[in-house]
Amino acid sequence: MILDVVYQHIDLYSDHSFLIVDESVYFLDILAIAFKKAYEPAPYTEYNGRLSAMERHLVVKKASETKPPQIMLASRGTVGNDIDPQCFNVLIQCGPWWKVSWEVQTLGRLYRPGGTKPVFVYEVRAEDCDVEDHKINVRNNKNRQNSTLQEETIRPDEIMDTDIVQRSMS
Repeated sequence: MILDVVYQHIDLYSDHSFLIVDESVYFLDILAIAFKKAYEPAPYTEYNGRLSAMERHLVVKKASETKPPQIMLASRGTVGNDIDPQCFNVLIQCGPWWKVSWEVQTLGRLYRPGGTKPVFVYEVRAEDCDVEDHKINVRNNKNRQNSTLQEETIRPDEIMDTDIVQRSMS
């Protein structure tokens, strides 16, 4: 399915680049094999915690110099580090994550001022999966509780003039 989304999107927009993110590097390993073995193999780069700091720097440099389309398989933990958001305008988020703030941060990496291309976001979830449903329920309950606590602890004189991004998750 993920490969289908990538290939169909490239057929429509050949100048777009993909950031595919998951919490599990093992799932990203499976995707890497799928991209290698596909009927039309797609070049990709990997950006995860297995790379040394120098390797991550070189991957980011290569991504900023490479012309679209390009595909980067990134683990959730490394997405906030050094990636130039101007390189990518298509996010494929694999599965729900334990924290809503992680999802918002990842989206924020692509929605940057000065972006010249539209941003596309795809979220891939398993149908009728009790594990993912449980994860979403626990995450949403914790997010509601944390939001309520945060609202109760903010004094009126502490409110800033900036908008806080809030995303409702269903």
